[in-house]
Amino acid sequence: MDVAAAVVGFVGLAGQCLQGCKFLQNFFGDAHDAPQIIQGLLKELYLFIMLLEDLCRLLTEIQTSMQMPDLTGTSFALNYCYNAIWNLRNFARKHVMFASSNTKIRMRNALKKLQCAWKMSKLERLCDRLHEAKTSVEVAQANLLL
Repeated sequence: MDVAAAVVGFVGLAGQCLQGCKFLQNFFGDAHDAPQIIQGLLKELYLFIMLLEDLCRLLTEIQTSMQMPDLTGTSFALNYCYNAIWNLRNFARKHVMFASSNTKIRMRNALKKLQCAWKMSKLERLCDRLHEAKTSVEVAQANLLL
């Protein structure tokens, strides 16, 4: 696979991850009185969005300069990131979304529903995985800059 095609694929995957993060940030963003785990998740998503935007810019610069970096770490990191984000998004859709069109009512009901210990522990595991994904993207980005 030539470098330009690989970079284009990675830019697309990074864009999908970025879109998923923004969805989650918007979705959980109405939870002003949310449990601490959701507040932490929002902070993590904000940082992740900035990281992914930087990675997209870096990949675009690499594509235009036609450098030959090792993209193995980037591939692993972005695939891990994609899976972590979509698992969290599926969790949110399954356990949080309700028929109500009123976001505040939906979020209040969702937070009550999430109080069950097993759901909170699952959310914590998904948040941990998101943090691991962010770390792997940071490492991949640092390797690209070397």
